[in-house]
Amino acid sequence: MSVCLQAIDELEANLNAARGQLIDDEMHHGPPSILFQPQPVGEIDEGQPIYFEVQVQPAADATLTVEW
Repeated sequence: MSVCLQAIDELEANLNAARGQLIDDEMHHGPPSILFQPQPVGEIDEGQPIYFEVQVQPAADATLTVEW
């Protein structure tokens, strides 16, 4: 089975699992870590939109969320 299909199967299994029940190794991911820190953008005017990008791992953790 391809990696993509396996990932889809794992996601579907988690969607169908009872609330609070995690499938396979999801409990063993450990704490998330930031791979690349956001870079400074310099001075901007108030109200001016800016864009930040961050990469975190473990990428395979379907329950990982990032809030700013």
